Amino acid sequence: AGKRFCFLFTDLANPTSNHIYQAIGYAPVVDIAELRFIQH
Repeated sequence: AGKRFCFLFTDLANPTSNHIYQAIGYAPVVDIAELRFIQH
């Protein structure tokens, strides 16, 4: 059978793809930021 949940990570700076994803049923849930700490 199909899966109950599907997650999609997108680039918020790309309004075209985000519009398409929302048009086919995806909904924004959370914004995520990736941080990297570099030791000098």
